[in-house]
Amino acid sequence: LRLFAVDGEENPKVASYYFKNYPILDAKFTPAGDQVLMTSSSSQIWGLDVSSGEPFEMRSPHRSAPRCLAMGPASTTEKSSQMYGFLGDAGAISLCDSKTKHTIRTFRMSSSGIALVFAPHQACLYSADEECNIYEWDLTSGRCRQKVKEQWTVRIQQLAVSAADKPKLAVGSATGNIDFFELGASLSRVPDHSIGNLTTRIDALRFNTDGQILAAASRLKPGALKLVHTGTMTVFQNWPTQRTPLHRVSALDFSSDGGMLAVGNEAGRVLLFRLRSYMQPK
Repeated sequence: LRLFAVDGEENPKVASYYFKNYPILDAKFTPAGDQVLMTSSSSQIWGLDVSSGEPFEMRSPHRSAPRCLAMGPASTTEKSSQMYGFLGDAGAISLCDSKTKHTIRTFRMSSSGIALVFAPHQACLYSADEECNIYEWDLTSGRCRQKVKEQWTVRIQQLAVSAADKPKLAVGSATGNIDFFELGASLSRVPDHSIGNLTTRIDALRFNTDGQILAAASRLKPGALKLVHTGTMTVFQNWPTQRTPLHRVSALDFSSDGGMLAVGNEAGRVLLFRLRSYMQPK
């Protein structure tokens, strides 16, 4: 695990840590940014205290390896900002406290889970299972608010929720299609918009801070990354270009102020791109 200080210029490496016999498949900062949680092919979850550099170990309540590690939104008053969750056995979702690491609730879907994402605008969680069902979970009551079948996709791969005034749910599919749903009192069974510029499985899906941009990528084809302007539901045509050295994209995310896009690829490199027009004032 390597940590870098992103200043937009030198971006120096701050520290490097090695976890023996633990290939890291996913790593995320907790909502407060003071810890990093990691998952692997085992049922163990390792964490790192960023300030002290001390690692700590947790064990998943499930027999299988935890999947789709999701963090609550940062810089918000919502209760979910103190939570994280992951997928477990037989459609289970474990919801945990980011401070104590104790399991708060366990939700259960109809079949094995595929994707998981916290909503930044309210205390709820969205998940999807292998039968293309989308669930909305109330984090306060622990009840399932609604369950809708996504009839327009063969298999759901990724979910993302925007923090805009009119929040959207983006659903990435195994065929590369991205469906958009307006989040209101109830989820529509028909997408409000669809984007089909990618033609292979969606492996990464993220909204920027204010929800104006959605980044989507597939690792099955070199350079398979697209940016969608959500206001007009159009794909940016001027970037990336054929000369952009993306290679096969394995992960991506926006900085908290929206001014940076980090793109990781299978060559082991992380590329940083400035988005000056979308940087939020501090």
